Amino acid sequence: MNYNVRLTLIQAVLCGLADSIWTGTVMAAFVYIMEKKEGSKNTTVGLVEMAYGMATLISAFPVGYLADKHGRSPMIAVGGAMSIVAAFSTAYVVWVAAEEDAKGHGPPDWALPTLAGCMVIWGISGGIVTGPAQALYADSISHGERSTWYTYLFAAWLVSSAIGPGVAVVLFKMYGNGWTLTELRTVMLVGLGLEVVASVPSFFFADKYALGKENDVAEEAEGDIDDDSEKDVDDSADDSLAARRGLLPLRKPRSQNCIRKEHVPYIMFLSGLITALGSGMTVKFFPLFFKNTMGLSPADVQLIYVAAPLAIAAFSGVGTKLAAWIGRVETILLLSAIGLGCLVTLALLFDKMTGRARIGVVAIYILRTGLMNCTYPLTESILMDTVRRDTRARWKSLESVTAFGWCGSAVIGGALADRYSYAFTFLITAATQAVGISLFLLIRHVVPKEKKLAKADPMAADTPSMKPSGSTRERFVPKSQQESTPLLINE
Repeated sequence: MNYNVRLTLIQAVLCGLADSIWTGTVMAAFVYIMEKKEGSKNTTVGLVEMAYGMATLISAFPVGYLADKHGRSPMIAVGGAMSIVAAFSTAYVVWVAAEEDAKGHGPPDWALPTLAGCMVIWGISGGIVTGPAQALYADSISHGERSTWYTYLFAAWLVSSAIGPGVAVVLFKMYGNGWTLTELRTVMLVGLGLEVVASVPSFFFADKYALGKENDVAEEAEGDIDDDSEKDVDDSADDSLAARRGLLPLRKPRSQNCIRKEHVPYIMFLSGLITALGSGMTVKFFPLFFKNTMGLSPADVQLIYVAAPLAIAAFSGVGTKLAAWIGRVETILLLSAIGLGCLVTLALLFDKMTGRARIGVVAIYILRTGLMNCTYPLTESILMDTVRRDTRARWKSLESVTAFGWCGSAVIGGALADRYSYAFTFLITAATQAVGISLFLLIRHVVPKEKKLAKADPMAADTPSMKPSGSTRERFVPKSQQESTPLLINE
């Protein structure tokens, strides 16, 4: 296994465990309780989330540029250092706020703004690690194998994300299963301590283990085949190209050429941005929905988040196999449509939240979460197959704009929940997501089924013969991703 691939998988497990303990339910509830003004609690949760997104957005472009120009691994190390700073800063605020609240004084007035400031640091560090690290991961995987390896990455994070809430359940049962700052603090401190451990691998990535010319040649061959219908050449030239490479060019009808391969990442970015705008209105508020509307205890809510990642992992494997049969774009459209139907059903069942009906609501939520988030390996493989190698970090960092859309709309979702209800926000989310996902219809004809190439070998970079062939910015190759936050359950 490639060195960078192995390190990324290890960090995914550690981050999934740490994130799933303290973010989501615990963090949203902590902010909700800290806000003293009734009628604006959900809005405050959205504002704190927006601080994270704004920081990620502002840092996205320079981070991506520096990673492409000077190497991925130095930027990943900077992100790891910032994560450690963010963890200790957040732990201090959480400790003081809970301590003062336990004394009957309530959280200090400075605690909420300072916590938002900590989220700014988290936003920058998360953008640094996610963008360059994901680009280096793609650089270290043979072309034609990315869906498989992104499924492994996704599954590694998700399985650990199921263990994290399980740890939180145990902590709540041990130290009090109530919605108080003191009880929430214990869980948060455990998660933040693990964040420090999860940051350690960031200092050990190495650009030299990225695949070199052999993988570039494979991508070039694949890119030439996929783009062949876009070239204004005659049949004899095509036949000559096929004869030299032993490949038969794939032809696409001229009527489809208004949208070509180079347009795919832009359309995917727009789709992701619109979908994220809808997602941000509800994702942070699902735990509060379970707390405030359904009256579940912290341990009960965390049990839901034990099941949700397992559902995503299961559907992710199904999605990858289904994509090999009907195509990646078609699979994304099908599974997302079913997931949107589940969200609408949740909204319609909003007034039936008592007794056994609550079990059905939870089951629908888990099903929806699994379906809406399981297509990450497919979208990621499409993106990495359709952008040049030397621009991958920039494209991954551009996803931070999508993350800002997610976080920015959290303020809108919080305001809608305060003014109307969570159910109303669910319906707005479903409509917005439907618009974003439908844009995938535009790229069906230019995204082929993933093909394995003869020389594709994900183990190859570990062998002494695979030496780096210069910096990635010098290799120009032809252009060959829930509800979105950096590797969170975000649909």
